[in-house]
Amino acid sequence: MEHIDGSYRFCWIGPRQVGSVSAALDPWCIAQPQTAQDVSAILTVLIDNSCPFGVRGGGHGSWHGSNSVSQGVTIDFGFMNTTTYNSTSNIVSVAPAGALAGTVGAGGFLLEDGDSFHSASHGMSCDRIQNFEFVLANGSIMNANVDDNPDLWLALKGGSANFGLITRFAIESPNTSDPVIWGGLLEYELALGDAVLDAMVTFNDNVPDDQNTLSIVYWAYTSTAGGMVPDVALENTLAEASPAATDVYLNISGITSNTLRKVDLTTITHYLGAGEPPGYCDFWYTLLLPNSAEVMKYAAKAHENAVKELAMAMTAAASEFCTFCMFQPLNNLIVQHGADKGGNVLGLDATLDGANEVLFLATLAVKGEGKEAGGPAHNAELDGLGGHDPLSSAGPEAIAKMWTASAKYDPGGVFQSLGTTGFKILNMMYD
Repeated sequence: MEHIDGSYRFCWIGPRQVGSVSAALDPWCIAQPQTAQDVSAILTVLIDNSCPFGVRGGGHGSWHGSNSVSQGVTIDFGFMNTTTYNSTSNIVSVAPAGALAGTVGAGGFLLEDGDSFHSASHGMSCDRIQNFEFVLANGSIMNANVDDNPDLWLALKGGSANFGLITRFAIESPNTSDPVIWGGLLEYELALGDAVLDAMVTFNDNVPDDQNTLSIVYWAYTSTAGGMVPDVALENTLAEASPAATDVYLNISGITSNTLRKVDLTTITHYLGAGEPPGYCDFWYTLLLPNSAEVMKYAAKAHENAVKELAMAMTAAASEFCTFCMFQPLNNLIVQHGADKGGNVLGLDATLDGANEVLFLATLAVKGEGKEAGGPAHNAELDGLGGHDPLSSAGPEAIAKMWTASAKYDPGGVFQSLGTTGFKILNMMYD
């Protein structure tokens, strides 16, 4: 149903879920704003009535509460999905549901870091945000940037959904001649996995020599394909074909598939996102690993063993599943870019401490809905995924900045109590 004055919408459209079935919840209704003023009006009504609310941008989160709520109202930013570019200022204006990487919404992507094709050359995407248009718990609409509310501007760069609702991001655009990049996927024989991880270590150490080339290494398994495949995703943002940095991968004999080509950025992001099938129950786990071939080989072997156990544990009705074991460079150069652009609250400066590390992601996607789909894994983990506490690893200095901003801009703690989406500073554990 629509509000009678037509200024904003409260309606039920079902769980507009392009991501994980395991995150889908049935709220009392869904509010779909079209402007910042709509967001202010909706938020005021909800808070005045002490109504819990979830927030959905792209709906890419995989755990209960990541983008919806069951006992309350979901604010769905699906209608706020525009992107505009100012060629004079080189600023891109992005609404919260504008996708930056396949099905990933801008809101969650930018507020929790924004690791992208341009991270090595420009820093995390959150570091390039020049301004946040923002709605506070009291309904006021404001801006946060280096001049206006700079403490909030800093806390929002990695602070998740703890301070209010973002209605627009103004982002510094990388200087590229056109939206075409060079990239694609290499597949290898499984026996070459160790050689691929050796190459990953060399690539990561040499990132400063080529800041425009990215590699992501992962082991992929799908039950329908019936096997494990080591893959390497490569991209060069200047559309330079086969730059020298990629030789460590291309010179490995035994490549079974090569889709590298020049292609527009939109196509490549959707292509790389195709490995996350919609309509599945998803489980994600992340770690930060040293840039060590020995450690990564151990993780890859553990993943292979886990797949064997899962294949035996799954019931016949839920036998269709896929997994990824991913390794992505997290180079100290990224930290330097962030500091040069005003800093953030990710805490990577303390975590990396001058070293190069590897971002590790393990995923499991199981076809079906409900507890019968995930089997033992569902019973043990699904409802606990939202209890993970990634913000605590930011360190005492960054945590203090987040707490200070929360006390100043959300003194009633609305986004710690009524607002359910995102990782909460209320749950942070530190000495």
